[in-house]
Amino acid sequence: MKPVQKNDRLSVHVEDLTHDGAGVAKVEGYPLFIQGALPGEDVQVHVLKTLKSYGFAKLIQIEQASPFRVTAPCPVFDTCGGCQIQHLSYEGQMTFKRKLVRDAITRIGKLPDVPVHPVKGMEHPWRYRNKSQIPFGTDNGRVVAGFYQTRSHNIADTDICLIQTPEADAIMTGLKKSLHELGIEPYEEATHRGMLRHVVVRKARQPEKSWSSS
Repeated sequence: MKPVQKNDRLSVHVEDLTHDGAGVAKVEGYPLFIQGALPGEDVQVHVLKTLKSYGFAKLIQIEQASPFRVTAPCPVFDTCGGCQIQHLSYEGQMTFKRKLVRDAITRIGKLPDVPVHPVKGMEHPWRYRNKSQIPFGTDNGRVVAGFYQTRSHNIADTDICLIQTPEADAIMTGLKKSLHELGIEPYEEATHRGMLRHVVVRKARQPEKSWSSS
């Protein structure tokens, strides 16, 4: 018999993160995956679903926060499916990524003696994505654009994405305004009607040339 049941409310200690950023707590060895929880935290959760060897729970309250917990700067972080660990500090993210590589080498590759060096971070860890694929749609007759919500094709409407370029933001917001003004309907999956489904924006950078005299 599983040690937890659906709709149980529990206080648990978070031990780890999954590859997609969900916290992992264990109740008598039974793993619970908790979106939004961080390692080292004591949290209250509501059990949503239990399978034979693991389950899923919703974070209800943080009783003891991780020292690496931060306020996510993205205005749609809670609904957008694009970024899963913005609530983890950049230092914590680099530690997490190093552990992912180390676990893959040791557990999956069976190579326990391979050294994994610390992750080299960026000086400015935002606005780095040179390609954006932005879905468009409607919400109660209003044109929306942004990114898909977690595990769905519902669009988290936004005017700002902190990992894409400012130029991509400007194109996204400008197109929303233009579609509304021109009366052009974005594509709708339910009805298969509409003209615009996605917009892909790319930005290229040319490295500065270094000249030497001879």
